[in-house]
Amino acid sequence: MKYFFLPVFVLLCGVSMSSAATSGVWTYSLNASNEATITAYGGAGGAVTIPAAIDGFVVTTIGVDAFNDCDSLTTVQIPNSVTEIKYRAFQGCDSLTSIVIPSSVTKIGVYAFYRCTSLTKITIPDSVTGIEDCLFHECESLASVVIGNGVKRIGPRAFYRCNSLTNILIPDSVTSIEDCAFYECDSLASVVIGNGVKKIGAHAFRNCVSLNSVKFGNSVAIIRQGAFEKCRALDSVIIPDSVTTIWEFAFFGCSSLTRVTIGSGVTSIGNRAFEGCTSLTSVIVSDSVTSIGDLAFYGCTSLTSVTIPRGVITIGNRAFESCNRLANITLPNCFADKMKEIGCDAKKTKVTFTNSPSISPTIDEWTYTLNISQYKGKGGELEIPASINGLTVTSVGNNAFKDCTSLTSVVIPDGVTSIENGAFIHCTSLTSVTIPDSVTSIGNLAFQDCSALNSVTLPRSFANKLKEIGLDAKKVKVTLTD
Repeated sequence: MKYFFLPVFVLLCGVSMSSAATSGVWTYSLNASNEATITAYGGAGGAVTIPAAIDGFVVTTIGVDAFNDCDSLTTVQIPNSVTEIKYRAFQGCDSLTSIVIPSSVTKIGVYAFYRCTSLTKITIPDSVTGIEDCLFHECESLASVVIGNGVKRIGPRAFYRCNSLTNILIPDSVTSIEDCAFYECDSLASVVIGNGVKKIGAHAFRNCVSLNSVKFGNSVAIIRQGAFEKCRALDSVIIPDSVTTIWEFAFFGCSSLTRVTIGSGVTSIGNRAFEGCTSLTSVIVSDSVTSIGDLAFYGCTSLTSVTIPRGVITIGNRAFESCNRLANITLPNCFADKMKEIGCDAKKTKVTFTNSPSISPTIDEWTYTLNISQYKGKGGELEIPASINGLTVTSVGNNAFKDCTSLTSVVIPDGVTSIENGAFIHCTSLTSVTIPDSVTSIGNLAFQDCSALNSVTLPRSFANKLKEIGLDAKKVKVTLTD
């Protein structure tokens, strides 16, 4: 028997990609391009300068948890070779007061500076495109923030409870401020929102109790629920014409708010939007508004006079209840028999009625303008008409079919683009709904508590929003169309 011995060649190329190496106080790994990622720091802390290269390998990334809970770290200088700071990289460095992020960095991961409680200032360079989720969460000493002109998004809870932050300038490059982004920044007094911002997320500035000045950009379309809730120092608001919807609780409990001007693009004022604004004396409601939600101005105890434009066809329950000083209100005449329902005491308040506009009469079983605002039919199997008296139906309004317990099925016509909040809420006999591809927006809880619902056909774009619109995919057969 012959034995053959094959030579084995081992190529040592610095550091294996699958293992970490240590050089002094640095632990690092290499990627396929032989670029180094710092994975751990073992030094004494204090003022630290991260090297541009380790063992001849260029440092391009600060890795996950690289400095996590490094209590002794006070300042950090990052070299121009670094392009990415991974998530949790500096989380919990509670002695860190200063860090310089170079313009080479394009991405900073979530939680990267979470609870760096001594960090006092930060500049996000123009090269960074997003301020990620919880990036500076509870950085309670952070007093100065400069947001670069490349940032497009401020993520959820990005500056949550940054209690030393006093003012913020959001550049025009930003298009969205996400949920709770500046929640409970209780020293924040001034906010300037750039002209690129289209959405202000839910509770974005909630409990910013020192906030007294907000300047909106000219592109804001949506102010989500509770966006400025309990901003108790806010004294006046001018909502720009670009805004279409003021969601529920948007300015709830803003107890210093004295005047509000609602822009000409707003069509809907959500439930409890201005509830508890006890200093509010003046509200200018634009002619574009068609819907005012439940309890919208409840408890506005300083409100003396309100003019509701002729185009409003829905005023929710108790909208003006407990407005104890309300002396004068002007309303469309369609509310003549609904004074008590909307919270107005005709014995205490002088009421002036105006004619409702000619495009919103009641015809047969429909009340309509550009949207169906109320259904008065017998229920059963229903096909919503594509047009009424020559007017194209484009939306199903807030609570339009609310509590219609006799309704068993609905087919929505092509041409409808939006189904608004609570449109079919509490339709307990509704078993099937067909929604056309023309629909691009479905509001919160549109199908909430439709307990008999077992079949829904809707556009694929809503596949990830079923819970939000009130559908339980475990109980309802959902057919998605392209």
